[in-house]
Amino acid sequence: THVIQQTSGTTGYLSAGSGNNYELDFWVENTRRLNVISPIRDNGANAVKVVKSGPGKMILGGAYTVSAPAFSGGLVINEGIVEVSTFSPLGRNLLAGNLVQDYLTMNGGLLQVQNKSGVEKTVAFESQYGITLGKAGGRFATDPNMTFLIKSKITGEGGLTMGDTG
Repeated sequence: THVIQQTSGTTGYLSAGSGNNYELDFWVENTRRLNVISPIRDNGANAVKVVKSGPGKMILGGAYTVSAPAFSGGLVINEGIVEVSTFSPLGRNLLAGNLVQDYLTMNGGLLQVQNKSGVEKTVAFESQYGITLGKAGGRFATDPNMTFLIKSKITGEGGLTMGDTG
């Protein structure tokens, strides 16, 4: 397991970009796990897109607030697993009705939503976050004590599978 986190008491964060490329790319090897505890933010006015490739697991965490939101360029899962316990690490809170077509792109990957509290809860992937499925499709998985709602538009040529993490 590898961990990326800010030093205690600091306000550090991850970002990406120069020129016309504002992608923050992660490759996680098979049987490996990467914990990204440090927040991922946009590069000034430039939207950062997070791209996860490789068969391993990446856990997105970080503290996000209205004044310090997450990245707004979207998330691409090419393979392997991206795990979250809330949707705040998946990007900026977009205004309802403002659809971002390819906000979540899945091409053979799994988005796993964990409920660490043990209390039954409902989470929703809201309508403004468009989902695109590549040829290899995508999968959502949640803990058994969760209700998962997809309110967004789903496009693309691949299939979507729902399941639980257990």
